[in-house]
Amino acid sequence: MFNLKQQQAAINQVTALGEIAIASEYLMVIEGYEHLRFLTKGFALPLASAEDKIDVFLAGGIVTHTSPMAKTDFSHGLTIIETVPGHALDLFEAVAYERSIVHRTKFNFTIYQGTVEEHVRKWSCSSALLHGFEPPEIDGENRTQIMQYAGNIAYHCFGSKKGNI
Repeated sequence: MFNLKQQQAAINQVTALGEIAIASEYLMVIEGYEHLRFLTKGFALPLASAEDKIDVFLAGGIVTHTSPMAKTDFSHGLTIIETVPGHALDLFEAVAYERSIVHRTKFNFTIYQGTVEEHVRKWSCSSALLHGFEPPEIDGENRTQIMQYAGNIAYHCFGSKKGNI
């Protein structure tokens, strides 16, 4: 497929773009629950891009297409690890208890590529809500399984901003 010279050219092009990003270098920090930042895992990175295309039909049976508005409403899976004091459970219960006829509990969070203190890029996300979390299964015989909650999060995100490094 590639000879040695072509392989070297490809590697040089990739190297010129910088280091390859690793999925574990991203961090989600929920406002008001900053202490959970290292326990919040398994989330998707919001991409400000169009979800689909719009077909445009022209005379003579010609079809072309155009791009719709970028997606800003996201919903995807989220996993949170529990601690013995119940920090994750506190988040779920606060969201449930505060809901009323005039108040729907929503929160904001930020995703960092890096850490809060040093990051390459960040995504400010708003109007988030948690849904579809299943009760975790308790297995008294399994001494290697961590306690975690898996469900979904829905929110708005309007793109990313450059970081401080």
